[in-house]
Amino acid sequence: MTTVVALHDVAAGGDGRWLVKSFVKADKRSIWRHCNHLCWTSSTLAGRALGRLYNGAAPMEGRRDESASSDGGQPGRIPDNREMAHLLARFAGRAVAYGLGRMLYRDQWILAYTAHDEEDAPCSTLARLRHLIPPKDRFWADPFPIAGGNRHYIFMEELIYRKQKGHIAVLEINRRGVVEGPRTVLERDYHLSYPFTFSYGGALYMVPETSGNRTVELYRCVEFPHRWELDRVLMDGVHAVDATLAEHGGRWWMFVNIAVEGALYDYEELHLFHAESPLGPWRPHRRNPVKSDVRSARPAGRLFRRGGAWYRPSQNCAPRYGYNIVINKIETWDIDEYAEVEVDRISPDWGQGVVTTHTINGCAGLTVIDGQIRRSTLF
Repeated sequence: MTTVVALHDVAAGGDGRWLVKSFVKADKRSIWRHCNHLCWTSSTLAGRALGRLYNGAAPMEGRRDESASSDGGQPGRIPDNREMAHLLARFAGRAVAYGLGRMLYRDQWILAYTAHDEEDAPCSTLARLRHLIPPKDRFWADPFPIAGGNRHYIFMEELIYRKQKGHIAVLEINRRGVVEGPRTVLERDYHLSYPFTFSYGGALYMVPETSGNRTVELYRCVEFPHRWELDRVLMDGVHAVDATLAEHGGRWWMFVNIAVEGALYDYEELHLFHAESPLGPWRPHRRNPVKSDVRSARPAGRLFRRGGAWYRPSQNCAPRYGYNIVINKIETWDIDEYAEVEVDRISPDWGQGVVTTHTINGCAGLTVIDGQIRRSTLF
């Protein structure tokens, strides 16, 4: 469920077009939280429109009657008392169901993988998946595979529930298909996840999510696969999640979600930065945020190429966090403009009991995906 927050033209003779808009997550369990999130998000729209005008980018994003989403349309009449009572009862029911579910079940992220023949892209069909189920006291998520020698290495977030803080671990799969590990390779005083890995200048680097430290950090591998050292801080003083880098058009690009200050969620605002090298310095795209949509903004893995086109996996967090994966085909991508269009979805139906799926990646010979299952807390 989404809500449209927009700034539109109301001047005399105006055509009712949106100036800027954002599709934000609707909080289904708290009216107060939802209104608070809407207020913080809407407070950025005027500045965003003025900034785009200053940078020479037109702020217009379509007519009001063309921009409403299927689940977040035009505002209607104010509900009467009976309708309000019904809505409040539904809110209460959701809260009770959520509380009971938390008592009886625990959501656990798991991994699954399959062999394939493509080089650096995930396979187009998820068949014959082999599941990797962690112990009940932890979860595994955000898999990033690397091929090396006769092995595959899967870097991932591992979170032990009693610690409530993620670290980066690695699983190894040998040529016989035997899985070894996990082994912790990077741990800090703050939460780590989404271990984006890439090669540059003959070295292997990692950009894990470090939003708990309000930084974007770059680590260099000094002894593969288990020793990593901080190379530099790419950004600081920012709540940035799931930084994903790619080289295109002679420049390096960083796709990253940055939360609106004060807002509740970091699912909605996709920002783009560019630099001459992944070491920085990074410059913001003139149309930031290039996408403001809870349904397909947050990154879900490495960008990949197929048939000469670029594709960007993203998360649909509208129904719930990390519900499914959206594959976006990039249509325009340079220092002035960015545009993408949805071409496919990966639903959480690839395994028995899987209820959400939010990261997919491929390397030479292997595709890895994560998913969330529900496990009983009683036994």
